[in-house]
Amino acid sequence: MCVTKISSCLVENLTRQAKSNIRLRLHHNFHANYADPVQHLVNSINIDSYIRPHRHSLDPKSECLIALKGSFALIIFDDYGLVVDVVKFESERYVNDDSNYGVNVTSGIWHTVIALEQDSVLFEVKCGPFNPLKAKEFASWAPAEGSNEALFYLANLRNSLGYT
Repeated sequence: MCVTKISSCLVENLTRQAKSNIRLRLHHNFHANYADPVQHLVNSINIDSYIRPHRHSLDPKSECLIALKGSFALIIFDDYGLVVDVVKFESERYVNDDSNYGVNVTSGIWHTVIALEQDSVLFEVKCGPFNPLKAKEFASWAPAEGSNEALFYLANLRNSLGYT
């Protein structure tokens, strides 16, 4: 029997490493490989990390995101890139009667997740196997990750939603 702990030590090490990662985020997989029937991981996402809007329609699978630390916003878009919904979810430290611990995103929905505070960490679960060639269909109306336009797009998105 093998038990892997999601400990404060694991979370703190991951958040420390994410700060120096070029993507300003870093994940720790609990699944052994892409063929596993369940893909589950802890993902540390910093406030300036840009996750290009995407959907999971080529390999349709829903994903469940639970806040372990900090605060996040799931942003849902229509086919033209207009924001149609925003769902804030946060760790227990912030939860009140109107709060959410996490979200379940069905396949085919254009979305992104932004961290609302530095060193935010989420737990993600998705059915496997994982096919990296079909995992994400990126939105043509959103700039590519790592581009100068991406930083501007993220800043404008945060400002328009009041998350500066």
